[in-house]
Amino acid sequence: MRCKKSFVIIFMLMFLCFTAFVLFAVSSQGSVLAVEGSGATVQTGNEGKEQEFDTFEGAWNEAKKAQSATIKLNSDETVSSTLDVESNENITLDLNGHSLSLNEGNNGSVISIKGGSLTLKSDEKGGEIKGGNSKSGGGIYVGATLMLSGNVKVTDNKESNIYLSLGNKIKTENFTGNVGITMAEAGEFADGEGTGGTFTSDDQSYSVRNENGKYSLKIAKLQSITAIYQNSDEVYPKTSLDDLKEKVTVTGTNENSVNYIGEIDFELSLNSPNGADTLQIGENTVLVTATGGEEETATARVTVTVVKPELESISVSYTPRGAVYFDTELSALVGSLKVNGLFEDKIMRELRYEASEGVYEEEYITETYRLRGDLNVREDGYATVWAAFGNIEQSFRVEISRHTVEVSGIVPAEVTVKEGAEGPLDPVSFTPGLPKGITPEA
Repeated sequence: MRCKKSFVIIFMLMFLCFTAFVLFAVSSQGSVLAVEGSGATVQTGNEGKEQEFDTFEGAWNEAKKAQSATIKLNSDETVSSTLDVESNENITLDLNGHSLSLNEGNNGSVISIKGGSLTLKSDEKGGEIKGGNSKSGGGIYVGATLMLSGNVKVTDNKESNIYLSLGNKIKTENFTGNVGITMAEAGEFADGEGTGGTFTSDDQSYSVRNENGKYSLKIAKLQSITAIYQNSDEVYPKTSLDDLKEKVTVTGTNENSVNYIGEIDFELSLNSPNGADTLQIGENTVLVTATGGEEETATARVTVTVVKPELESISVSYTPRGAVYFDTELSALVGSLKVNGLFEDKIMRELRYEASEGVYEEEYITETYRLRGDLNVREDGYATVWAAFGNIEQSFRVEISRHTVEVSGIVPAEVTVKEGAEGPLDPVSFTPGLPKGITPEA
């Protein structure tokens, strides 16, 4: 019986010792604060005084009061509102392999660095800031100094993870974690020294660049383009590719497979299988070559249908090169004519006479003009002639000269007076008999 009582006493003493170990934390200086269910340890001052708190908010408030302190998580913690770091506060938050989250359903940042500095660190197990919801840093808003050290993760927040306000950057020391970045203005945000971790862009319109050890956020590179050609106007062989540019809309997809947001410059060129350097009648494949902000290029193709320009109007310039008589052939006027045709493509071309030989430089132009009119029908000594193609025509006036015949020594063979003529003879009533081949017109 006595042995049983001794066993019970020994068991109770061991239980009390174990309980004391759980409920109390002893600092290096020996000061003790008993807190059941401790969630965080706060070390303040140069002497390394440590205190344990059963709520993270309590630990955070103590660190802010001390202004210079280290908080070490002993478990995963959730806060109900944003934790602020303000001027003159220099806080180190050791995640110690745990997570710090904002209550689900709450909006805002988990931590907001308005002043002072925050060093965020964790061991190789990895610690995480998560659960925030804000375009200005769901995880951390950086308006002052942020140092990342060790295996820290800030990627599981809504809208954005770490937001850097204008002019602020991230410092790193043996950083091996993974964080998402958003910046007020894209540019350099971290020095690569002491960085073995990963930075990614929260906004897929941007990408992180590591250039000579400097980390920057830049517009994500152009990867591919879509070109759309819309034109309600006719296109002709002489239409320039520059004129077609305004009818082409180009949009891009970036290296992250979302819309490219940078400026796109593009040029058009012919992608003709026969090597033609001008548009041809029919369907033409036009190559669109786009250039992004970092001189990266992407191409697409559009189809342009080209039609033959039809003749719209005719203009005539007539410069006589000799006398024209009533019996002159109309074709004899061609050498004194310049007939121009205005086509649908607004190009004026000189037209050939229908009976002339030769071809146009532009093989698709086939229009020729003809002449119509009667030189024997005149008014005030002029006859009207038309240069025409189909029902398109333009008139011009031709001065008609009279034949000159040397009549000295010619004796009229016969004089005929019309029956019933009275009074003086007139040219109509009097027709001298002339040598064969000489008409009364002469």
